[in-house]
Amino acid sequence: MDNMWLFTIEELTLDKESLKELKVNGDFKEVTYNGQDVYSFEKKVPGLNSVTRMWISKEYGLIIKMEQETEGKIVMSHEIKNLRKGPFDELLFTIPKRVTVQEL
Repeated sequence: MDNMWLFTIEELTLDKESLKELKVNGDFKEVTYNGQDVYSFEKKVPGLNSVTRMWISKEYGLIIKMEQETEGKIVMSHEIKNLRKGPFDELLFTIPKRVTVQEL
């Protein structure tokens, strides 16, 4: 398995100010991705042959997919699949008794 990263929903959610900044700093479109209305963002970095792409849920401001391309190869990507809106059963958020939480 490749390197894995853990993100919180807050880290992947953009507020209105962040969305405005993206609109100014790159190619920004409204499209449909996997059946969802999203903002599509692409920014090329001159001189580095690097491109960042994001697909952001219009409804939630959540970055559904992001990829970084360098020298024509995808070097980093993440995608949220099976995005579902609640409410959810509280048991989903309950830590099982057999699990010990350790603070680092």
